[in-house]
Amino acid sequence: MTKFYPLFKTLFTVFAAAGIYQASAQNPTVVTNSNACEVVQDFNTTNGHFTSPDVYRNEDHPFYYSGPGPSGMYISSSQVIAAPVRYDLISPIYPNTALNGTAIVGFSYTAPAGTLYKITIYRPNVVSGGADIVAMTSEGAPVEGGINNWRELPGTSGTICLQLNDADLVTGQNFRYDFQFYAPSISAPVTFDNFALNSIAAAPLPVNFMGIVATQTDNSINVRWDVADETNVEAYKLERSTDASNFTTVSTVPAQQKSVYGTTDYNTKSPVIYYRIQSKDNDGRIKYSGIIKVVNGSSFNNKVLVYPSPASNQITVQHTRLSAGSKITISTVDGRVLKVITPAAGASNTMTDISNFSAGMYVIRIDQGNGKTETTNFVKQ
Repeated sequence: MTKFYPLFKTLFTVFAAAGIYQASAQNPTVVTNSNACEVVQDFNTTNGHFTSPDVYRNEDHPFYYSGPGPSGMYISSSQVIAAPVRYDLISPIYPNTALNGTAIVGFSYTAPAGTLYKITIYRPNVVSGGADIVAMTSEGAPVEGGINNWRELPGTSGTICLQLNDADLVTGQNFRYDFQFYAPSISAPVTFDNFALNSIAAAPLPVNFMGIVATQTDNSINVRWDVADETNVEAYKLERSTDASNFTTVSTVPAQQKSVYGTTDYNTKSPVIYYRIQSKDNDGRIKYSGIIKVVNGSSFNNKVLVYPSPASNQITVQHTRLSAGSKITISTVDGRVLKVITPAAGASNTMTDISNFSAGMYVIRIDQGNGKTETTNFVKQ
């Protein structure tokens, strides 16, 4: 059930090299109980780089890490909040070690009676900063009726272990697990503990930049990003470009040992803007996030686009969502094939290196494997 999801209700659409957030759905995820969960993060020594709220969502009420120790866990806000209230928590990136077509996920909890929950699995791209939804336990709002309604926690405390069955859940892919809770009362806090995956689950991947999103306000664009393993970082810079090649600094945000950062760009007159984040270590080393593309007043684009063009070292090909078996071919104008790329199933943007190409014009051909092909050109400088 790959689902390109409108994360924020705005006139802007965020295009990322891993996916495009756009409302549509395929077959629903089938959810069954499982006994194959194994705790991979008990929060007794670390916060596990979980983020609350996460950058893909705009919830107001986060969880808080209680701190290291035998009772380490995430706890909902203890302040008085008008009920009902929604809480949100997202994991770092873990590789899926379950069988193809499945994912195993679980957790322990305490919560007021009648609390609902929903699990969403994102497939991120650490290089590009994008993400799309590949499976979820339910759809819609928590108070909607019908078969897509959120699941209710079985009691005020316990352990959940589920198997999600969906053709888009592939062994070896990297996933983030998002947990939402809908508490009908504030008689007790909601707690989250003992995050569990498949019994042979691996440790989380050692990444830094995990996600970057942009949202529009009236006269500005808010950019948010989350990180893991923030060590020896001095500051982050938000950089902007109109051609995905030449970037200028918008603002600088000091590192504060947080999981989520954000800043605002007030110079948003261009209809197309590219953003990336630069991190600078205390010893002067520089690292960049992937690039996201923000298009004013646009939605899913069915045309094949290549940016930047002219290009120097790397290009991003923007295309319709491709199915398994699709091919992207780069050729010279006289038909000599230089490179064949097999994009990930469900991908809508594909990045590739062209640093060893000679200067000149090249042809990109996308073969969707069903007889449909599309072509476009780009220039290597």
